[in-house]
Amino acid sequence: IRKIARLRRLTGFPDSNSTSSKNLMFLGIEIGGTKLQLGVGHGDGSDFVAFERREVDIARGAEGIREQIRRVGRELIASHPIERVGYGFG
Repeated sequence: IRKIARLRRLTGFPDSNSTSSKNLMFLGIEIGGTKLQLGVGHGDGSDFVAFERREVDIARGAEGIREQIRRVGRELIASHPIERVGYGFG
């Protein structure tokens, strides 16, 4: 969360106090054995605003997964006013 707040300040995004709850955006990260999925949405059951799916390179292990999350996550954070992040394992 701190890194997102720092990235927001560096990129000029408004802080969480200036965004109404109706426009609140979430980044969800799902880490599976064969795929990695990152989705951006309002968290109210509506369709994703953005969705990225990547295959997991098992040979690269955890470091490969972390690198993919950093790369794709940064792209999504730069493109959408994300206020919260959640993750899960499948």
